[in-house]
Amino acid sequence: MKKQIVSMMMFVICFMFVGTEAMAQGVVVYKKNGAIMKVPYEELDSIVTYDKNLTQGYEFVDLGLSVKWAKCNVGADFPEDYGDYYAWGELTTKSDYSWNTYKWCEISDTSMIKYSTVGINISLEFEDDVARVKWGRQWRMPTEKEIGELCDKCIWQWITINGVNGHLVTGPNGNFIFLPAAGLCDGTDFEYQGSIGYYWSSMLGYNKTAGNTLYFRSNDKEYSLCWYRFYGFTVRPVTE
Repeated sequence: MKKQIVSMMMFVICFMFVGTEAMAQGVVVYKKNGAIMKVPYEELDSIVTYDKNLTQGYEFVDLGLSVKWAKCNVGADFPEDYGDYYAWGELTTKSDYSWNTYKWCEISDTSMIKYSTVGINISLEFEDDVARVKWGRQWRMPTEKEIGELCDKCIWQWITINGVNGHLVTGPNGNFIFLPAAGLCDGTDFEYQGSIGYYWSSMLGYNKTAGNTLYFRSNDKEYSLCWYRFYGFTVRPVTE
């Protein structure tokens, strides 16, 4: 989604200058209630503006779950847009999705060079999480548990929006998101667009060659299925 300019309605951030050389020591936050908060630069990690339903310029929807879900896929401008396709743990799109082009192996699936140990709850490092890298540190790819929550606690309805098939997913609080059935990219071919949705989680699958996914069709959905890491799937970020 295109980033939006966010106005800060609750406070204004000002720089504090001291001394004759006007060297900035930190930032000062002046709140409308009269409170003042000073933060030295050495304690400052980042300054992030926010609005009611925006995080770092991207819209989210509170479904009443443990995390908030993005309104659109990575690379999409609208909820019904497919967005971009990524191999698991990669940060760029490409023309060929196969073991030969996969970043974290050497030619074949028997020679993984990262995330090569099978275990429980092995997750992508932040530097390999495309949602975090593309959208900012407050966004990330969902975990298997969070995808399971989306499946188990929400109502799923197969619908068509602007000619695009997918599921309207309604949370316990009545808010909803739309997940387009974007299919996948295998090699140089896009397949199953309009009939199946494949969305990456941040979690390694049951073996080192596979990533955990959200998988759905018109009449069913699964969150514990694993697919080869080289496939090009879509990504729907989450935020706290």
